[in-house]
Amino acid sequence: MSKSKTAIIVFFSLFFSLPVLGGVDSEEETIPERFRFKVQVEEVSTRLSKIIVFRTQMPERIEPESWAFYIFDSPPHPESFRHFTGRALRILMGLGRVPRLMSWDCKTKRGVLVPRGKYYVLLWIKDKEGKRWISYWQSFKVK
Repeated sequence: MSKSKTAIIVFFSLFFSLPVLGGVDSEEETIPERFRFKVQVEEVSTRLSKIIVFRTQMPERIEPESWAFYIFDSPPHPESFRHFTGRALRILMGLGRVPRLMSWDCKTKRGVLVPRGKYYVLLWIKDKEGKRWISYWQSFKVK
């Protein structure tokens, strides 16, 4: 199989396994197990751009297969985790371990710079055994 076909298959399997599309089966209808993770937030801004750097520290008991890091402008409600995509300003996602460092350019999905204020992050994980996890949200400020 060619690399491009493999990449497309991996992309689609990730895309359809995250809670960002709907199309939820009965297994996903249950609320994932909650967990706490540590995240430090640092704003690295210049006159030309704003960048937020997230330093994450994951609990050792969770071995992610895929993850999604959601950024919101109001506190998210985990009970409606299937509807995060529509409410999230931005979503960072990937396969495997959650990166220790992630950055956000302070822009929405449509490329609009967000105003100063309070924002919230939440991490969703599917582990290697298919179990779903969702973090408690944490707030941070954009100056």
